[in-house]
Amino acid sequence: MNSLTFSVDAALLRELGERLVGKPHIALAELIKNSYDADATEVVIDFLSDEMVVRDNGTGMAFDSFRDFWMRIGSPHKESRATSLLFERPLTGSKGVGRLSVQLLASHLDLRTVAATGSGDELFASVSWADAVAAEELTKATALWTERAATGTFPGDKPHGTELVLKGLHQAWSARDFEDLAREIWDLQPPFSDSSDSTSDFRVTLNAPDAAVSRRFASQMSAILDLWTARLRARLRPDQGAGARQRTVELAFEFAGGEREVVTYDIDACRLESVDFEVRVFNLRDRQPRGIKVGDARDYLNRYGGVHVYDSGFRLPYYGSDTDWLGIEMDHSHRLARSALLPVRLQVPNGLSFLPTNSRLYGVVNVNTGLERRAARSEGEEREALAIQVTRDRFFESSAYRDLVRIVRWSLDYYAMKEAQRAVDESKPPPGGGASRRVATVEDVLEAHAEEMSPELLTKLQSELRAALDAMDSEAESITSQAGLLGAL
Repeated sequence: MNSLTFSVDAALLRELGERLVGKPHIALAELIKNSYDADATEVVIDFLSDEMVVRDNGTGMAFDSFRDFWMRIGSPHKESRATSLLFERPLTGSKGVGRLSVQLLASHLDLRTVAATGSGDELFASVSWADAVAAEELTKATALWTERAATGTFPGDKPHGTELVLKGLHQAWSARDFEDLAREIWDLQPPFSDSSDSTSDFRVTLNAPDAAVSRRFASQMSAILDLWTARLRARLRPDQGAGARQRTVELAFEFAGGEREVVTYDIDACRLESVDFEVRVFNLRDRQPRGIKVGDARDYLNRYGGVHVYDSGFRLPYYGSDTDWLGIEMDHSHRLARSALLPVRLQVPNGLSFLPTNSRLYGVVNVNTGLERRAARSEGEEREALAIQVTRDRFFESSAYRDLVRIVRWSLDYYAMKEAQRAVDESKPPPGGGASRRVATVEDVLEAHAEEMSPELLTKLQSELRAALDAMDSEAESITSQAGLLGAL
């Protein structure tokens, strides 16, 4: 028998791009995911009326990678490894969908890339997607390329990366389209950014002629942090010179759309000079606003949540979602009900069971170990100062560190008690509620029969009814107060 080989029509390019990608914002998201997989820490999108430029500072491509992977549709090379080469990020793209996205977005592509490892020369390639689709067979579709001296740097002034220039855009982009783009990629971007941990650092910036478009995109990218149910902001007040080093912490506490208050608490023999922090608590159970899925939000907080520590803007990588430095998970495992830090008057029965786990928290604590060392040196107590170990990732277990743990943990225990009290209040009827309704019914009967009584009798009855109701309310409040004291005991 004779044999024939399969041929592939070049129109498959358009078919694959439209069916696998479908929508423009998903197509652009695929390009950004390619930057993430290339270990970029920054992506910049410059959007013009008929042109879009996507630039990253990833590892770039040498000619061999361009030929063997970028020019090979459906290449499974990303499936052969689970993580990126440099930062070991979990890979997001596969099967060449990213480059198929380009022809859905624009009619022409210019690509400029410099590999992080290599001579430093630039690979430039140009593809006309209209010509590629018009070719009789997919194997006859071509890309023009050349190697030359680098013509510029990449985001963050890096010498390596990739730049895609998309010309002849097929769609008119609106602010809503860029919001949809942000919904596709927001979980790639951590809530913090600093030079101490490039492994997780990834920022996407949109530059559009309309500043409102850029603001809406940035707002959607950070929307996860706006889903909090409670927020705790605190600072250590300046030393008042009392001599015993008793320091006061001022805590601003609020529930989303509800109760707000400012409370203070003292730290005896405090070895710290300056601390401030903000912790947000999340309750990701029901449908969330701004198009964020509950499952995605939970995964994000599992990866990036917890309470992080910054020393003069430098993030200490040890403190985060996978480190129980505040003892929260330990107390949960022991099923503790009472806080060891709060006074009796603030305790609520079984209150500590409402303590949020690390996966429900995102917080930032700011300290300054340089300031702490100088202050401790002046007092001859440098050994007890807040100081970082040689590994540069965590603190020594000093008195100052224990004070830091206590300051932050006190606020979380306070939140737990407030949440417990809210649960108690929601589960019980208001004091005297049943009696109030009955009194109101009697008052309605009196009004209906007012003409049948003398004015003096009507006034007397109404006065006695209100006095009885006030007495019931007072008695209910007293019972509630006594129950709270008994519960704490």
